[in-house]
Amino acid sequence: EADIEKLVALMAPAPQLSIRDYSNRGSAPFTHLTSAAGLREHLSRFFSAFRGASVEILSRVASEWYVFGELQWTMREKSGARRLLRVQTADFHPIDASGRMVAQVGYGTELVE
Repeated sequence: EADIEKLVALMAPAPQLSIRDYSNRGSAPFTHLTSAAGLREHLSRFFSAFRGASVEILSRVASEWYVFGELQWTMREKSGARRLLRVQTADFHPIDASGRMVAQVGYGTELVE
């Protein structure tokens, strides 16, 4: 089970995020978040919709001030057909002096079976 508070703690207190929102199907695929509370709500929706099966790192670049990652996610729907789905994402995270991520900019492919 996901520990949402640990994920939120990786971010600075007022993170800025523009990312793909897989839990908001039928609406705009992009979401813009500007607070820890917004991130917490987004993660709660995501983990209410999907159960993680695996995450594979396809590419990673890290330096003192940023991390870039390309990931392949495999996850199962928690309701409906309970399909096993895959998606690839690419995200950029600037890092502050304390080592926390201040932002996330990313996108990903459509969900596929």
